[in-house]
Amino acid sequence: MLPKGEQWNEVAAAAGGDLAVTSYAVVLAAMARAGRTGALRLVRKPITKQVFLVAGRPVECRSNLAHETFGRFLLSEGLLSEADQRTALAEALSREIPLGEVLIERGLLTPQEVLKQLQFNLARKLLDGFTWNRGEFEFEEEALAEDAAVRVNAAQLILTGVLKLTPQAEIAEGLRRFMGERIAPNPNPVIEDISMRPAGRPERVIQALRQRPVEMAELASITSLDEDETSRVVYALALLDQLVPAPEVAHKQPSRSVDEALLEVPGTVEGKELGPPSPAAVDPAENQALLLRQTKIVEAYLSFRRKDSFDFFELAEGCSPEEIDRAYLDAAATYAPWSLEEVGVTDFVEQGELLFLKAARAYAELSNSESRGSLIHRRKVLRDQEAERKKAKFAIETDLLDSEEQFKKGLALAERGDLGKALELLEFAVSCDPQNATYRAELSYRRHQFEPHRYRKQAIVDLREAIRIDSRCGIASYYLGLIQGDEGDLADAETLLRKSIKLMAPDRRPIEALKELAGKKR
Repeated sequence: MLPKGEQWNEVAAAAGGDLAVTSYAVVLAAMARAGRTGALRLVRKPITKQVFLVAGRPVECRSNLAHETFGRFLLSEGLLSEADQRTALAEALSREIPLGEVLIERGLLTPQEVLKQLQFNLARKLLDGFTWNRGEFEFEEEALAEDAAVRVNAAQLILTGVLKLTPQAEIAEGLRRFMGERIAPNPNPVIEDISMRPAGRPERVIQALRQRPVEMAELASITSLDEDETSRVVYALALLDQLVPAPEVAHKQPSRSVDEALLEVPGTVEGKELGPPSPAAVDPAENQALLLRQTKIVEAYLSFRRKDSFDFFELAEGCSPEEIDRAYLDAAATYAPWSLEEVGVTDFVEQGELLFLKAARAYAELSNSESRGSLIHRRKVLRDQEAERKKAKFAIETDLLDSEEQFKKGLALAERGDLGKALELLEFAVSCDPQNATYRAELSYRRHQFEPHRYRKQAIVDLREAIRIDSRCGIASYYLGLIQGDEGDLADAETLLRKSIKLMAPDRRPIEALKELAGKKR
């Protein structure tokens, strides 16, 4: 159930708990409300995750799942070949630098692409927790760097996770507080600025509630959403303190209406969105120089945290004061955030600001003889330690759980008819990667094959859920079409099979199934 009042603070202050009682979505919302900084550890054996938060905002996520590593993520997105991924990963491990830097050096991805995919990879790892309906969480407060390379908007993460992945049973339990009550916008939400514009379904719900508070059933009718969709939106916005039961706000005076806060978009006039100011026309050479500057900013941003002052300026230890001055002036000219705003480049102002401050600190360290000498001594100690370490032989060990490998083995067993063993492996794959609609579809259908009388109805529910998670999952539409055809729902089966033909091309299984279905209609 959704916490209320001081209960939110109790969740945020808890050292740990049971995810079956306090869901991942509630924990994230509580941490965002309280602005907690530290490490949130999630355990659902054999899976472990560690989410690092800064002021309630996720900045990093580590796990023991192979498919969540950056290299495997890029491979699954079709952005790297297996050969390039293996070669780049081996180099990154041997040089002990992030994979992204090797990809940039090799020209396999641009700095902008690496940063973008790091953000997508982090978001996907974080979204996985919304599917967990069991497990434990622990929170340890600790100081973390404010300048993390990638950050996720907590409110947007919660909205996306609930709308896409949260089990319906959790939503139903969470909304018990709203049962029989009219729903209203909260005029004074704890999270005052959720830094997003809710598009689609959330926007329709907010617009409906602008008129007057209504109960859930009426809200579904007004918005033309089904009850499940409506409940998902209400639950997500309630987690973000944007919606509450109407009696709880009956006597409150809003300082600013929630719909204004949610729907406001910077640079709008009478509800019409305006793009950023158009920069003055520039010639192609200036455009190219601007692009090169952006690339340099992003590339430096991805690596500056592990560089000392000499490395940041690309200077030798014996450099002259004049060389230090020139390096600083060049860096300041490149990274100054106000100069980026002046030319209409707003996407990388935050990165430019962090680099500009790094340059200032590096200049202060190198221009002072005492601090510079200390840095040179530290560098020598680190070089000596590295030389000793490399003398020792070592082997790279990993205990990453590989869902893809287990899925392939399970599918092969299923094709050979060994469904009992196949189900164990397929269940493991889905447990490790519940966002993968293909894994879900194969598990649901193979269960149906194994015990049709027991799993037929559940298979239909699970396959529809796989399609809801990923509407382009052709295998889910295909399997659901087969089951619906056997059930005698020929019209629905035909629609599903025709959809799967487009999504699974050139696979001919849906075509053959549609021919068989046509024979049943005669």
